[in-house]
Amino acid sequence: MRFIIKNYLFITLFIYMLSVGIFLASIVPIFENFDEPSHFSYIRQLAFSPHPLAEKKIYMDKNILTYAGPSPYTSGSPPYDNSSTYKNFLSSEEKKDSFREAYKAKAFSNEYFPSESLNFEGQHPPLYYYLVSSIYLKIINLSLSSQVICIRVFSYLLSIIGIFIGFYALKKHLLFNIAYSLESIPVTFFMYTLLFPMFFLEFSRIGNDSLSIFFIGILFNLVLSFIKKNTFTTSLLIGLTLSAGLFTKAFYFPISLATVIYLSICLSIKRKSTLKYLLAIMLPIIFLGLFWYINKFFESGNFLGFGLLSQSNNHVISIFDISLSNSYLLLKGFLSVFITYIWAGTWSLVHLPYWIYLPSLYFIFYILLKLFKLHFRFNFESIHFYYILSGAFFLLGLMWHSLKNYLILNHSGVNTPGWYLHILAPLAIYSFIILFDNAFIKKPFYFYSFISSSLFFMIYVLWSELTLFSGCSYKSLNKHFEYQSHNICLDKFPEVLSGIEILANSQIALLSFIIALPSLIILIRASSNYYLNGKILT
Repeated sequence: MRFIIKNYLFITLFIYMLSVGIFLASIVPIFENFDEPSHFSYIRQLAFSPHPLAEKKIYMDKNILTYAGPSPYTSGSPPYDNSSTYKNFLSSEEKKDSFREAYKAKAFSNEYFPSESLNFEGQHPPLYYYLVSSIYLKIINLSLSSQVICIRVFSYLLSIIGIFIGFYALKKHLLFNIAYSLESIPVTFFMYTLLFPMFFLEFSRIGNDSLSIFFIGILFNLVLSFIKKNTFTTSLLIGLTLSAGLFTKAFYFPISLATVIYLSICLSIKRKSTLKYLLAIMLPIIFLGLFWYINKFFESGNFLGFGLLSQSNNHVISIFDISLSNSYLLLKGFLSVFITYIWAGTWSLVHLPYWIYLPSLYFIFYILLKLFKLHFRFNFESIHFYYILSGAFFLLGLMWHSLKNYLILNHSGVNTPGWYLHILAPLAIYSFIILFDNAFIKKPFYFYSFISSSLFFMIYVLWSELTLFSGCSYKSLNKHFEYQSHNICLDKFPEVLSGIEILANSQIALLSFIIALPSLIILIRASSNYYLNGKILT
Protein backbone atom coordinates (compact mmCIF):
# COMPACT_ATOMS: atom_id res chain seq x y z
CA MET A 1 0.00 0.00 0.00
CA ARG A 2 2.85 2.37 0.83
CA PHE A 3 4.39 1.70 -2.59
CA ILE A 4 1.07 2.49 -4.32
CA ILE A 5 0.64 5.76 -2.43
CA LYS A 6 4.22 6.80 -3.11
CA ASN A 7 4.03 5.98 -6.84
CA TYR A 8 0.33 6.53 -7.52
CA LEU A 9 1.01 9.03 -10.30
CA PHE A 10 3.30 6.61 -12.14
CA ILE A 11 0.67 3.88 -11.71
CA THR A 12 -2.08 6.20 -12.97
CA LEU A 13 0.01 7.11 -16.02
CA PHE A 14 0.67 3.41 -16.71
CA ILE A 15 -3.08 2.63 -16.53
CA TYR A 16 -3.86 5.60 -18.79
CA MET A 17 -1.24 4.70 -21.39
CA LEU A 18 -2.14 1.01 -21.37
CA SER A 19 -5.89 1.62 -21.68
CA VAL A 20 -5.44 4.15 -24.52
CA GLY A 21 -3.16 1.73 -26.36
CA ILE A 22 -5.58 -1.19 -25.95
CA PHE A 23 -8.45 1.05 -27.06
CA LEU A 24 -6.63 1.95 -30.28
CA ALA A 25 -5.45 -1.62 -30.83
CA SER A 26 -9.04 -2.88 -30.67
CA ILE A 27 -10.82 -0.02 -32.47
CA VAL A 28 -8.59 0.39 -35.55
CA PRO A 29 -9.68 -2.08 -38.27
CA ILE A 30 -7.47 -4.97 -39.38
CA PHE A 31 -4.47 -3.80 -41.43
CA GLU A 32 -5.48 -0.11 -41.23
CA ASN A 33 -2.30 0.72 -39.33
CA PHE A 34 0.81 1.52 -41.34
CA ASP A 35 2.44 -1.46 -43.08
CA GLU A 36 0.66 -3.99 -40.89
CA PRO A 37 0.00 -6.56 -43.65
CA SER A 38 3.73 -6.77 -44.39
CA HIS A 39 4.78 -6.88 -40.74
CA PHE A 40 2.17 -9.55 -40.02
CA SER A 41 3.21 -11.61 -43.04
CA TYR A 42 6.87 -11.42 -41.94
CA ILE A 43 5.86 -12.74 -38.50
CA ARG A 44 3.85 -15.59 -40.02
CA GLN A 45 6.68 -16.61 -42.36
CA LEU A 46 9.12 -16.99 -39.47
CA ALA A 47 6.50 -18.60 -37.21
CA PHE A 48 5.65 -21.36 -39.68
CA SER A 49 9.12 -21.80 -41.16
CA PRO A 50 10.91 -25.02 -40.11
CA HIS A 51 14.21 -23.11 -40.24
CA PRO A 52 13.45 -19.41 -39.51
CA LEU A 53 17.10 -18.46 -39.09
CA ALA A 54 17.81 -19.66 -42.62
CA GLU A 55 15.15 -17.46 -44.26
CA LYS A 56 16.88 -15.08 -46.68
CA LYS A 57 14.04 -13.85 -48.88
CA ILE A 58 10.88 -12.60 -47.21
CA TYR A 59 7.73 -13.10 -49.30
CA MET A 60 4.17 -11.96 -48.74
CA ASP A 61 1.79 -14.60 -47.41
CA LYS A 62 -0.99 -15.49 -49.87
CA ASN A 63 -3.43 -15.53 -46.95
CA ILE A 64 -2.65 -11.85 -46.39
CA LEU A 65 -2.73 -10.88 -50.06
CA THR A 66 -6.16 -12.51 -50.48
CA TYR A 67 -7.59 -10.80 -47.38
CA ALA A 68 -11.21 -10.01 -48.27
CA GLY A 69 -11.95 -7.49 -45.55
CA PRO A 70 -12.06 -3.69 -45.91
CA SER A 71 -8.87 -1.99 -47.01
CA PRO A 72 -7.37 1.45 -46.34
CA TYR A 73 -7.84 4.26 -48.83
CA THR A 74 -4.95 4.59 -51.26
CA SER A 75 -2.59 7.56 -51.38
CA GLY A 76 -1.40 7.57 -54.99
CA SER A 77 -3.44 9.17 -57.75
CA PRO A 78 -7.17 9.79 -57.24
CA PRO A 79 -9.67 8.29 -56.89
CA TYR A 80 -8.54 6.88 -53.55
CA ASP A 81 -11.40 4.47 -52.92
CA ASN A 82 -12.41 1.14 -54.41
CA SER A 83 -14.98 -1.55 -53.73
CA SER A 84 -13.14 -2.61 -50.56
CA THR A 85 -12.72 0.76 -48.83
CA TYR A 86 -14.90 1.29 -45.77
CA LYS A 87 -17.81 3.26 -47.23
CA ASN A 88 -18.29 0.82 -50.09
CA PHE A 89 -17.51 -2.32 -48.09
CA LEU A 90 -19.99 -1.57 -45.31
CA SER A 91 -22.77 -0.85 -47.78
CA SER A 92 -22.82 -4.56 -48.71
CA GLU A 93 -24.61 -6.87 -46.26
CA GLU A 94 -23.02 -9.87 -47.98
CA LYS A 95 -19.50 -8.53 -47.41
CA LYS A 96 -20.25 -7.70 -43.79
CA ASP A 97 -21.60 -11.17 -43.07
CA SER A 98 -18.66 -12.79 -44.84
CA PHE A 99 -16.22 -10.64 -42.82
CA ARG A 100 -17.79 -11.63 -39.50
CA GLU A 101 -17.66 -15.30 -40.44
CA ALA A 102 -14.15 -15.42 -41.94
CA TYR A 103 -12.22 -12.99 -39.74
CA LYS A 104 -14.06 -12.66 -36.42
CA ALA A 105 -15.70 -16.06 -35.85
CA LYS A 106 -13.33 -18.63 -37.39
CA ALA A 107 -9.68 -19.32 -36.62
CA PHE A 108 -7.38 -17.80 -39.20
CA SER A 109 -5.29 -20.07 -41.43
CA ASN A 110 -2.38 -21.59 -39.53
CA GLU A 111 -0.39 -22.20 -42.69
CA TYR A 112 1.98 -19.86 -44.50
CA PHE A 113 1.76 -19.89 -48.31
CA PRO A 114 4.51 -17.80 -49.93
CA SER A 115 3.46 -15.72 -52.90
CA GLU A 116 5.69 -14.44 -55.68
CA SER A 117 5.59 -10.92 -54.16
CA LEU A 118 8.58 -9.92 -52.09
CA ASN A 119 7.71 -8.51 -48.69
CA PHE A 120 8.98 -4.93 -48.50
CA GLU A 121 9.49 -5.28 -44.75
CA GLY A 122 12.20 -7.80 -45.57
CA GLN A 123 14.49 -4.76 -45.63
CA HIS A 124 14.36 -4.80 -41.81
CA PRO A 125 16.47 -6.98 -39.49
CA PRO A 126 14.57 -9.93 -38.04
CA LEU A 127 14.85 -9.63 -34.22
CA TYR A 128 11.36 -8.20 -33.65
CA TYR A 129 9.85 -10.78 -36.00
CA TYR A 130 11.68 -13.68 -34.31
CA LEU A 131 10.41 -12.49 -30.93
CA VAL A 132 6.79 -11.96 -31.97
CA SER A 133 6.66 -15.14 -34.05
CA SER A 134 7.32 -17.18 -30.90
CA ILE A 135 4.37 -15.42 -29.22
CA TYR A 136 2.25 -15.77 -32.34
CA LEU A 137 2.47 -19.57 -32.25
CA LYS A 138 0.51 -19.44 -28.98
CA ILE A 139 -2.48 -17.67 -30.59
CA ILE A 140 -2.75 -19.33 -34.02
CA ASN A 141 -6.14 -20.82 -33.14
CA LEU A 142 -7.72 -17.40 -32.71
CA SER A 143 -9.55 -15.42 -35.37
CA LEU A 144 -7.61 -12.97 -37.52
CA SER A 145 -9.18 -10.03 -35.67
CA SER A 146 -8.09 -11.42 -32.30
CA GLN A 147 -4.61 -12.29 -33.55
CA VAL A 148 -4.02 -8.76 -34.82
CA ILE A 149 -5.25 -7.20 -31.56
CA CYS A 150 -3.06 -9.53 -29.48
CA ILE A 151 0.09 -8.70 -31.44
CA ARG A 152 -0.72 -4.99 -31.35
CA VAL A 153 -1.14 -5.07 -27.57
CA PHE A 154 2.04 -7.13 -27.08
CA SER A 155 4.00 -4.69 -29.24
CA TYR A 156 2.51 -1.74 -27.36
CA LEU A 157 3.49 -3.30 -24.03
CA LEU A 158 7.11 -3.40 -25.21
CA SER A 159 6.98 0.35 -25.85
CA ILE A 160 5.41 1.10 -22.44
CA ILE A 161 8.09 -0.99 -20.72
CA GLY A 162 10.74 0.99 -22.60
CA ILE A 163 9.19 4.26 -21.42
CA PHE A 164 9.03 3.13 -17.80
CA ILE A 165 12.60 1.87 -17.90
CA GLY A 166 13.44 5.44 -18.89
CA PHE A 167 11.44 6.68 -15.88
CA TYR A 168 13.37 4.28 -13.65
CA ALA A 169 16.67 5.53 -15.06
CA LEU A 170 15.75 9.13 -14.23
CA LYS A 171 14.64 8.24 -10.71
CA LYS A 172 17.72 6.14 -10.00
CA HIS A 173 20.51 8.17 -11.54
CA LEU A 174 19.47 11.83 -11.61
CA LEU A 175 19.27 13.98 -8.50
CA PHE A 176 16.06 15.96 -8.65
CA ASN A 177 16.22 19.27 -6.81
CA ILE A 178 13.25 21.23 -5.51
CA ALA A 179 12.62 22.68 -8.98
CA TYR A 180 12.41 19.28 -10.66
CA SER A 181 10.73 16.77 -8.38
CA LEU A 182 10.16 13.11 -9.15
CA GLU A 183 6.49 13.88 -9.77
CA SER A 184 7.52 15.96 -12.77
CA ILE A 185 8.37 12.75 -14.69
CA PRO A 186 4.82 11.32 -15.12
CA VAL A 187 3.30 14.80 -15.43
CA THR A 188 5.77 15.73 -18.17
CA PHE A 189 5.22 12.56 -20.17
CA PHE A 190 1.46 12.98 -19.92
CA MET A 191 1.84 16.49 -21.36
CA TYR A 192 4.13 15.06 -24.06
CA THR A 193 1.38 12.67 -25.21
CA LEU A 194 -1.09 15.57 -25.31
CA LEU A 195 1.23 17.62 -27.51
CA PHE A 196 2.18 14.65 -29.71
CA PRO A 197 -0.76 12.18 -29.68
CA MET A 198 0.73 10.28 -32.63
CA PHE A 199 2.81 8.52 -29.97
CA PHE A 200 -0.14 6.22 -29.23
CA LEU A 201 -0.86 5.20 -32.84
CA GLU A 202 2.84 4.75 -33.54
CA PHE A 203 3.24 1.99 -30.97
CA SER A 204 -0.25 0.43 -30.75
CA ARG A 205 0.31 -1.28 -34.09
CA ILE A 206 2.18 -4.30 -35.39
CA GLY A 207 5.72 -3.15 -36.13
CA ASN A 208 9.32 -3.19 -34.96
CA ASP A 209 9.28 0.38 -33.61
CA SER A 210 7.94 -0.94 -30.30
CA LEU A 211 11.04 -3.09 -29.76
CA SER A 212 13.20 -0.14 -30.82
CA ILE A 213 11.85 2.11 -28.03
CA PHE A 214 12.17 -0.80 -25.59
CA PHE A 215 15.92 -0.92 -26.25
CA ILE A 216 16.14 2.89 -26.02
CA GLY A 217 14.82 2.67 -22.45
CA ILE A 218 17.48 0.09 -21.59
CA LEU A 219 20.18 2.12 -23.36
CA PHE A 220 19.21 5.28 -21.47
CA ASN A 221 19.50 3.47 -18.15
CA LEU A 222 22.91 2.06 -19.05
CA VAL A 223 24.25 5.39 -20.31
CA LEU A 224 23.22 7.14 -17.08
CA SER A 225 24.84 4.31 -15.09
CA PHE A 226 28.05 4.70 -17.09
CA ILE A 227 28.14 8.47 -16.56
CA LYS A 228 27.73 7.95 -12.82
CA LYS A 229 30.38 5.23 -12.65
CA ASN A 230 32.58 4.30 -15.60
CA THR A 231 32.87 0.52 -15.72
CA PHE A 232 33.94 -1.89 -18.43
CA THR A 233 30.88 -4.07 -17.82
CA THR A 234 28.45 -1.19 -18.33
CA SER A 235 30.17 -0.11 -21.54
CA LEU A 236 29.99 -3.70 -22.81
CA LEU A 237 26.25 -3.80 -22.00
CA ILE A 238 25.81 -0.54 -23.90
CA GLY A 239 27.46 -2.14 -26.93
CA LEU A 240 25.26 -5.23 -26.67
CA THR A 241 22.12 -3.08 -26.37
CA LEU A 242 23.08 -1.06 -29.44
CA SER A 243 23.76 -4.34 -31.27
CA ALA A 244 20.28 -5.59 -30.35
CA GLY A 245 18.89 -2.28 -31.59
CA LEU A 246 20.74 -2.62 -34.88
CA PHE A 247 19.34 -6.14 -35.20
CA THR A 248 15.89 -4.57 -34.84
CA LYS A 249 16.02 -1.50 -37.06
CA ALA A 250 18.53 0.62 -38.97
CA PHE A 251 17.51 3.65 -36.87
CA TYR A 252 20.16 2.51 -34.44
CA PHE A 253 22.94 3.66 -36.77
CA PRO A 254 22.42 7.35 -35.85
CA ILE A 255 21.65 6.40 -32.24
CA SER A 256 24.87 4.37 -31.99
CA LEU A 257 26.89 7.21 -33.49
CA ALA A 258 25.37 9.73 -31.07
CA THR A 259 26.00 7.42 -28.10
CA VAL A 260 29.66 6.84 -28.96
CA ILE A 261 30.30 10.57 -29.51
CA TYR A 262 28.48 11.57 -26.32
CA LEU A 263 30.29 9.06 -24.11
CA SER A 264 33.65 9.97 -25.71
CA ILE A 265 33.06 13.62 -24.78
CA CYS A 266 32.07 12.66 -21.23
CA LEU A 267 35.20 10.56 -20.78
CA SER A 268 37.43 13.26 -22.27
CA ILE A 269 36.04 15.90 -19.90
CA LYS A 270 36.77 13.59 -16.97
CA ARG A 271 40.28 13.08 -18.39
CA LYS A 272 39.83 9.32 -18.52
CA SER A 273 41.17 6.93 -21.10
CA THR A 274 38.46 6.35 -23.71
CA LEU A 275 39.98 3.47 -25.70
CA LYS A 276 39.09 0.63 -23.33
CA TYR A 277 35.49 1.70 -22.90
CA LEU A 278 34.91 2.56 -26.55
CA LEU A 279 36.28 -0.80 -27.63
CA ALA A 280 33.86 -2.51 -25.26
CA ILE A 281 31.03 -0.59 -26.95
CA MET A 282 32.21 -0.94 -30.54
CA LEU A 283 33.24 -4.60 -30.63
CA PRO A 284 29.70 -6.00 -30.08
CA ILE A 285 28.40 -3.53 -32.68
CA ILE A 286 31.01 -4.59 -35.23
CA PHE A 287 30.78 -8.35 -34.69
CA LEU A 288 27.07 -8.66 -33.82
CA GLY A 289 25.07 -5.57 -34.73
CA LEU A 290 26.45 -5.16 -38.24
CA PHE A 291 26.25 -8.84 -39.18
CA TRP A 292 22.81 -8.63 -40.84
CA TYR A 293 23.64 -5.42 -42.72
CA ILE A 294 26.90 -6.77 -44.10
CA ASN A 295 25.04 -9.85 -45.30
CA LYS A 296 22.43 -7.66 -47.02
CA PHE A 297 25.19 -5.52 -48.51
CA PHE A 298 26.70 -8.56 -50.25
CA GLU A 299 23.23 -9.61 -51.43
CA SER A 300 22.35 -6.22 -52.96
CA GLY A 301 25.82 -5.20 -54.10
CA ASN A 302 25.08 -1.55 -53.42
CA PHE A 303 25.64 0.66 -50.38
CA LEU A 304 22.18 2.16 -50.77
CA GLY A 305 20.65 -1.27 -50.45
CA PHE A 306 20.94 -2.41 -46.85
CA GLY A 307 18.01 -4.64 -47.67
CA LEU A 308 15.97 -2.22 -49.77
CA LEU A 309 17.65 -2.83 -53.11
CA SER A 310 17.68 -6.56 -52.46
CA GLN A 311 13.88 -6.34 -52.39
CA SER A 312 13.57 -3.97 -55.36
CA ASN A 313 14.31 -4.10 -59.07
CA ASN A 314 13.97 -0.35 -59.58
CA HIS A 315 16.75 1.55 -61.32
CA VAL A 316 18.63 3.85 -58.92
CA ILE A 317 19.03 7.37 -60.24
CA SER A 318 21.99 9.52 -59.29
CA ILE A 319 21.73 12.28 -56.71
CA PHE A 320 23.12 14.57 -59.38
CA ASP A 321 20.10 13.85 -61.59
CA ILE A 322 17.71 15.64 -59.21
CA SER A 323 16.21 18.59 -61.08
CA LEU A 324 15.15 21.84 -59.46
CA SER A 325 11.58 21.24 -60.67
CA ASN A 326 11.41 17.99 -58.70
CA SER A 327 13.39 19.09 -55.64
CA TYR A 328 10.17 20.36 -54.04
CA LEU A 329 9.25 16.69 -53.48
CA LEU A 330 12.26 16.31 -51.25
CA LEU A 331 11.44 19.53 -49.40
CA LYS A 332 7.86 18.34 -48.91
CA GLY A 333 9.18 15.03 -47.59
CA PHE A 334 11.46 16.80 -45.14
CA LEU A 335 8.64 19.06 -43.86
CA SER A 336 6.26 16.12 -43.47
CA VAL A 337 8.59 14.74 -40.78
CA PHE A 338 7.62 17.53 -38.39
CA ILE A 339 3.86 17.49 -39.05
CA THR A 340 3.57 13.71 -38.76
CA TYR A 341 5.49 13.85 -35.48
CA ILE A 342 2.34 15.53 -34.10
CA TRP A 343 -0.28 13.48 -35.95
CA ALA A 344 -0.60 11.48 -39.15
CA GLY A 345 -3.62 9.24 -38.52
CA THR A 346 -3.75 5.75 -39.98
CA TRP A 347 -2.71 4.21 -43.28
CA SER A 348 -5.60 5.73 -45.20
CA LEU A 349 -3.75 9.04 -44.67
CA VAL A 350 -6.83 11.24 -44.78
CA HIS A 351 -5.84 14.84 -44.12
CA LEU A 352 -7.28 16.87 -41.28
CA PRO A 353 -8.27 20.50 -41.88
CA TYR A 354 -5.15 22.60 -41.57
CA TRP A 355 -6.58 24.84 -38.85
CA ILE A 356 -6.72 21.89 -36.44
CA TYR A 357 -2.89 21.91 -36.26
CA LEU A 358 -2.62 25.61 -35.39
CA PRO A 359 -2.91 25.28 -31.58
CA SER A 360 -0.31 22.48 -31.52
CA LEU A 361 2.08 24.47 -33.71
CA TYR A 362 1.50 27.58 -31.59
CA PHE A 363 2.39 25.78 -28.36
CA ILE A 364 5.45 24.16 -29.92
CA PHE A 365 6.74 27.61 -30.94
CA TYR A 366 5.71 29.05 -27.57
CA ILE A 367 7.60 26.34 -25.67
CA LEU A 368 10.70 26.80 -27.84
CA LEU A 369 10.51 30.59 -27.41
CA LYS A 370 10.46 30.21 -23.63
CA LEU A 371 13.50 27.94 -23.93
CA PHE A 372 15.46 30.53 -25.90
CA LYS A 373 14.79 33.08 -23.15
CA LEU A 374 16.45 30.87 -20.56
CA HIS A 375 19.98 31.77 -19.53
CA PHE A 376 21.92 28.65 -18.81
CA ARG A 377 25.41 27.37 -19.56
CA PHE A 378 25.44 24.59 -22.13
CA ASN A 379 26.98 21.44 -20.72
CA PHE A 380 28.27 18.74 -23.06
CA GLU A 381 28.01 16.21 -20.23
CA SER A 382 24.31 16.97 -19.81
CA ILE A 383 21.73 14.36 -20.75
CA HIS A 384 20.05 17.14 -22.73
CA PHE A 385 23.02 17.16 -25.09
CA TYR A 386 22.70 13.39 -25.53
CA TYR A 387 19.05 13.82 -26.54
CA ILE A 388 19.84 16.73 -28.87
CA LEU A 389 22.72 14.83 -30.47
CA SER A 390 20.62 11.66 -30.89
CA GLY A 391 17.70 13.66 -32.27
CA ALA A 392 19.93 15.53 -34.74
CA PHE A 393 21.51 12.34 -36.08
CA PHE A 394 18.09 10.66 -36.14
CA LEU A 395 16.67 13.54 -38.18
CA LEU A 396 19.57 13.29 -40.59
CA GLY A 397 18.78 9.59 -40.89
CA LEU A 398 15.16 10.37 -41.73
CA MET A 399 16.31 12.92 -44.34
CA TRP A 400 18.60 10.24 -45.77
CA HIS A 401 15.64 7.87 -45.86
CA SER A 402 13.67 10.42 -47.91
CA LEU A 403 16.56 10.91 -50.29
CA LYS A 404 17.12 7.15 -50.61
CA ASN A 405 13.44 6.57 -51.44
CA TYR A 406 13.60 9.38 -53.97
CA LEU A 407 16.60 7.81 -55.72
CA ILE A 408 15.29 4.24 -55.61
CA LEU A 409 11.58 4.83 -56.18
CA ASN A 410 12.24 7.38 -58.91
CA HIS A 411 10.63 10.58 -57.64
CA SER A 412 7.81 8.90 -55.66
CA GLY A 413 7.28 7.88 -52.06
CA VAL A 414 9.72 10.45 -50.66
CA ASN A 415 7.70 11.30 -47.54
CA THR A 416 9.33 10.03 -44.37
CA PRO A 417 7.12 9.69 -41.28
CA GLY A 418 8.06 11.87 -38.33
CA TRP A 419 6.35 9.56 -35.85
CA TYR A 420 9.56 7.51 -35.83
CA LEU A 421 11.05 10.25 -33.64
CA HIS A 422 8.91 9.01 -30.75
CA ILE A 423 11.37 6.12 -30.49
CA LEU A 424 13.61 8.63 -28.67
CA ALA A 425 10.91 9.43 -26.08
CA PRO A 426 12.80 7.88 -23.10
CA LEU A 427 15.73 10.20 -23.86
CA ALA A 428 13.40 13.19 -24.25
CA ILE A 429 11.68 13.10 -20.86
CA TYR A 430 14.29 15.07 -18.88
CA SER A 431 14.56 17.75 -21.57
CA PHE A 432 10.79 18.13 -21.76
CA ILE A 433 10.63 18.61 -17.99
CA ILE A 434 12.55 21.86 -18.44
CA LEU A 435 10.58 22.80 -21.57
CA PHE A 436 7.14 22.32 -20.01
CA ASP A 437 8.10 23.77 -16.62
CA ASN A 438 9.28 27.02 -18.17
CA ALA A 439 6.24 27.16 -20.41
CA PHE A 440 3.45 26.44 -17.91
CA ILE A 441 4.50 26.94 -14.26
CA LYS A 442 2.43 29.77 -12.76
CA LYS A 443 0.88 30.46 -16.18
CA PRO A 444 -2.77 29.33 -15.86
CA PHE A 445 -3.91 30.88 -19.16
CA TYR A 446 -1.32 28.99 -21.21
CA PHE A 447 -1.76 25.79 -19.22
CA TYR A 448 -5.55 25.61 -19.55
CA SER A 449 -5.39 26.73 -23.19
CA PHE A 450 -2.95 23.91 -23.88
CA ILE A 451 -5.05 21.28 -22.07
CA SER A 452 -8.33 22.33 -23.70
CA SER A 453 -6.91 22.64 -27.23
CA SER A 454 -5.08 19.30 -26.91
CA LEU A 455 -8.20 17.50 -25.69
CA PHE A 456 -10.23 19.08 -28.49
CA PHE A 457 -7.63 17.92 -31.01
CA MET A 458 -7.68 14.35 -29.69
CA ILE A 459 -11.49 14.19 -29.64
CA TYR A 460 -11.74 15.66 -33.15
CA VAL A 461 -9.20 13.31 -34.73
CA LEU A 462 -10.63 10.26 -32.93
CA TRP A 463 -14.14 11.04 -34.11
CA SER A 464 -12.93 11.71 -37.65
CA GLU A 465 -11.17 8.33 -37.78
CA LEU A 466 -14.25 6.57 -36.39
CA THR A 467 -16.45 8.13 -39.07
CA LEU A 468 -13.96 6.93 -41.68
CA PHE A 469 -13.92 3.35 -40.38
CA SER A 470 -17.72 3.25 -40.14
CA GLY A 471 -18.25 4.57 -43.67
CA CYS A 472 -19.84 7.86 -42.57
CA SER A 473 -16.95 9.74 -44.13
CA TYR A 474 -14.51 8.97 -46.92
CA LYS A 475 -11.29 10.26 -48.47
CA SER A 476 -12.12 13.04 -50.92
CA LEU A 477 -10.22 13.90 -54.07
CA ASN A 478 -8.23 16.52 -52.11
CA LYS A 479 -7.36 13.83 -49.52
CA HIS A 480 -9.49 15.37 -46.75
CA PHE A 481 -12.38 13.89 -44.78
CA GLU A 482 -15.64 14.14 -46.72
CA TYR A 483 -18.48 13.69 -44.22
CA GLN A 484 -21.85 12.40 -45.34
CA SER A 485 -23.69 14.91 -43.17
CA HIS A 486 -23.31 18.61 -42.49
CA ASN A 487 -22.28 18.26 -38.83
CA ILE A 488 -19.37 15.81 -39.21
CA CYS A 489 -21.69 12.81 -38.78
CA LEU A 490 -22.68 13.67 -35.19
CA ASP A 491 -26.32 13.17 -36.22
CA LYS A 492 -25.38 9.64 -37.34
CA PHE A 493 -23.83 8.57 -34.05
CA PRO A 494 -25.71 5.21 -33.90
CA GLU A 495 -24.67 4.38 -37.48
CA VAL A 496 -21.03 5.16 -36.67
CA LEU A 497 -21.09 2.86 -33.65
CA SER A 498 -22.80 0.15 -35.69
CA GLY A 499 -20.12 0.29 -38.39
CA ILE A 500 -17.33 0.21 -35.82
CA GLU A 501 -18.90 -2.77 -34.07
CA ILE A 502 -18.63 -4.81 -37.28
CA LEU A 503 -14.93 -4.17 -37.90
CA ALA A 504 -13.51 -3.75 -34.39
CA ASN A 505 -13.71 -5.46 -31.01
CA SER A 506 -16.12 -2.95 -29.48
CA GLN A 507 -16.32 -4.66 -26.07
CA ILE A 508 -12.57 -4.37 -25.41
CA ALA A 509 -12.56 -0.84 -26.85
CA LEU A 510 -15.42 0.29 -24.60
CA LEU A 511 -13.88 -1.22 -21.47
CA SER A 512 -10.47 0.34 -22.11
CA PHE A 513 -12.12 3.70 -22.91
CA ILE A 514 -13.99 3.62 -19.59
CA ILE A 515 -10.76 2.85 -17.72
CA ALA A 516 -8.86 5.61 -19.54
CA LEU A 517 -11.32 8.40 -18.62
CA PRO A 518 -10.78 8.52 -14.83
CA SER A 519 -7.03 8.12 -15.38
CA LEU A 520 -7.11 11.09 -17.73
CA ILE A 521 -9.00 13.21 -15.19
CA ILE A 522 -6.53 12.33 -12.42
CA LEU A 523 -3.57 13.21 -14.64
CA ILE A 524 -5.10 16.55 -15.67
CA ARG A 525 -5.77 17.37 -12.01
CA ALA A 526 -2.23 16.37 -11.03
CA SER A 527 -0.76 18.43 -13.88
CA SER A 528 -2.80 21.45 -12.81
CA ASN A 529 -1.57 21.17 -9.25
CA TYR A 530 2.01 20.67 -10.36
CA TYR A 531 2.21 23.59 -12.78
CA LEU A 532 -0.10 26.08 -11.09
CA ASN A 533 0.28 25.27 -7.38
CA GLY A 534 3.78 23.82 -7.35
CA LYS A 535 2.74 20.55 -5.73
CA ILE A 536 1.05 17.23 -6.38
CA LEU A 537 -2.06 16.48 -4.32
CA THR A 538 -2.13 12.94 -2.93
